[in-house]
Amino acid sequence: EVLEPSHRPGAAAAGAAGWAVGSRRSALICAGFVLFLAISGWWDRSMITVYMVGFAVMNAIAMKDGLQKQGLSVTVMSGLSMPQVCEAYTQRDARIRIEQGEIVIFAAGTGNPYFTTDTGASLRAIEIQADLLIKATKVDGIYDADPVENPDAHRYEQLTYTEAIDQRLGVMDITAMVMCHENDLDMAVCNISEPDALLALARGENLGTRVTN
Repeated sequence: EVLEPSHRPGAAAAGAAGWAVGSRRSALICAGFVLFLAISGWWDRSMITVYMVGFAVMNAIAMKDGLQKQGLSVTVMSGLSMPQVCEAYTQRDARIRIEQGEIVIFAAGTGNPYFTTDTGASLRAIEIQADLLIKATKVDGIYDADPVENPDAHRYEQLTYTEAIDQRLGVMDITAMVMCHENDLDMAVCNISEPDALLALARGENLGTRVTN
C-alpha cells in the first residue's frame, strides 16, 4: 500500500530487529547474529564484530533479493566496504537513493567495533533525517519488567528518553537513546510478528510504545 510522502527525506528507519517503513521512502537496518562468543580470551570484541558484520550483510542481501522479487527497487549499503557484494555507505548517496524512491538496506552497523546495532540504527536514522525510528522486537512495547518472566509487567504507551534512560528500561543501549534524545528523533517499539504493525506506525497510528523528548 502506498502512503502519502513525508515532508522529510527519510520517512522512517529501523532498529535492531531490522525493519523500517516510511511513507514512500523506506530504509531497513539488518542485524547479524553470531554463533560463537569470546571464550577464554580466544577472540576479542573487534573480531566478534567482523563475524557480526558478515552475518548482517548476508541478511541484508537476502532481504534485498526477497524485496526485488516483489518488484521493488532496493540497494544494500554497508558500513564496512565490501565492493564485490554491496555499496559502501555514504550519507549523501543514501539520501539520494531514498529521495528517488528506492528502499535502502543498511548493513554492518557503523562498521566499527563496540557500537551496537541499536547505535548504528540511531545514527543512520539521524543521518537520513528520518521522522521515526522503529524498533521491531519480540514484545509489543516497553515494559517495566520482562513480560515473559513477569505476567504482571506493565507496558508503557508513552515514555520520554529521560525516563527510559533513568529507569534503565533496556529498550536500547544508552548510547543509542542519548543520540535520539539529542537529535529529537522519536522512536516506536512494536512486535515484529504483529501483522501490519510497521505500516500502522508509518501511518501515524498509536501502537506499542512511543518514546519522545
